[in-house]
Amino acid sequence: MNYVSASGIIIFILTLLTSAFVLIKNHRNIVNITWSLYSLFIAIWGIGLFFAFKSTSYESALFWSRFLNMIALFIPCLFLHFAYSFLGINLQHRFSILLGYFFVSSYFVFSLIYPNTFVTSVSPKSDFMFYPDAGRFYVLFPIYYTVLVSIGVHHLLMAYKSSTGTLRNQLNYLFWAMAIGFSGGATTFPLLFNIPVFPFGLPGVIILVMLVAYAILKHNLMDINVFIRRSTVYGLLFIVIMSSFVYAHLNSGNIWVFIGQTTLAIVICSIALYKYSQYEIERDRKSAKIMQSEYERQLEYRTILDGVRNAVFGQAHDLKNPLNVITTFTSDVRNMLQTNKNVDKVDKYLEMIQKNCSLMQEEISRLMDRINTNFFNRQIDFETDFKQENPLIDCVNEAKLKMEDSLLREQVNVSINVDPRIKVQYLSREMLVSIIVNLFSNALRAVEGVRSSQINIKTLPDDDYHFYFLFSDNGKGIPEDKLDKLFNEGFSLSDSTGYGLYNIKRAIENELVNGCISAKCDQGETTFTLRLKKTKL
Repeated sequence: MNYVSASGIIIFILTLLTSAFVLIKNHRNIVNITWSLYSLFIAIWGIGLFFAFKSTSYESALFWSRFLNMIALFIPCLFLHFAYSFLGINLQHRFSILLGYFFVSSYFVFSLIYPNTFVTSVSPKSDFMFYPDAGRFYVLFPIYYTVLVSIGVHHLLMAYKSSTGTLRNQLNYLFWAMAIGFSGGATTFPLLFNIPVFPFGLPGVIILVMLVAYAILKHNLMDINVFIRRSTVYGLLFIVIMSSFVYAHLNSGNIWVFIGQTTLAIVICSIALYKYSQYEIERDRKSAKIMQSEYERQLEYRTILDGVRNAVFGQAHDLKNPLNVITTFTSDVRNMLQTNKNVDKVDKYLEMIQKNCSLMQEEISRLMDRINTNFFNRQIDFETDFKQENPLIDCVNEAKLKMEDSLLREQVNVSINVDPRIKVQYLSREMLVSIIVNLFSNALRAVEGVRSSQINIKTLPDDDYHFYFLFSDNGKGIPEDKLDKLFNEGFSLSDSTGYGLYNIKRAIENELVNGCISAKCDQGETTFTLRLKKTKL
């Protein structure tokens, strides 16, 4: 057995293994399919090398030489298809792929019908007893080989330069594997045209397989590193069986016995791989269910924590509003008494102060009730706490009532055009009221000092399970460059804390509510638009 036939059998075993591994891992993925076909044809080419350069008769050497070269026709096209698929650009280049397959299929059929135009004969060359002689149309093969391989390797190189992380490492190994492998394979061409260059590069094809195998193990290439670890024992088993059969064939010299033994080895190992992979797939499926359950549990707790956080901020905001009213009216009463003007309004203002003190007491009592009932540590009832259906119109009216004194003081007209049928899901009544109160507070600051100030509240339909809630005012407006910052933590256009809109956004855009909020300013009118979930009408 000479150097080329030895290389051929090693190429056959290694590439057949990688082809089977990759395909069994994910037989529906186009990347895995194209790689497996590419590896399979290299394996068949390798076995052709083995028999062609082991043959001692002219007829056998000619048959296997034509066989291996015809099989090799498909390798560049399959490689290009794999490269495009791996990079995710196969659909963009589908015409080029189809054109390549059409050309190679036509070339293959023509060579099959007129074999003498492809490989005319075999003859002694260099250290070989028989080496194929190129026919008149064989020259198309090296040209086609060079063009397609260059395109594929170029795409891998360009993708490598623009990639980062794991993908960059994968592309690095793929690029060098293909560059070395195809350069090595190309060294078989010169002797066909009687150019005295020894095919020294065949080990490059072996390096190609080894680099790809390393990338699979080290960098999860084609998402099969877990599978390789499972299948190492079966791969070694296959190599042992194949090695024993190769040894038996070398001693017997019977080609058909070798083919039969090889087929048997492949069947045995394929069955073992299939059975074990089915077991592992089932185990992975169970693990995935456990992980999904854990993810849902974590999601629920995150939603709960967000709800608690927003509730605390909402409570603080609800305390701040009446406190602001008390502070403002107290100052007004002091001025009235000092200047002896509008004294007739003192009783009315004192009544408003008393009313807001009562509101603060109610809020404080509600907060104490939560603490006393161990709200933060109690067992969460998902249905009760998060699947409430709150009539939107009731929440709007409650929020308006809380802000009534401030609205009267600023003489703000409020227009409400809300669909009374809408019931909001996944937001508690308390949270929803707190959100609307916050919007009222912002609007009051915006319309301060504006004549004929107006606040408009309305709803618009979206789909069966969502609606739009629009809250607008005709105040001073918001500068264009500030709109994007409104919902940032700590950002404020006034002397407020800057947490109101930030917490509204957090409450609305969490995983459970899955809503959104945006703001726009058009000719002085500022509109906040909320997209929320509702029960189907």
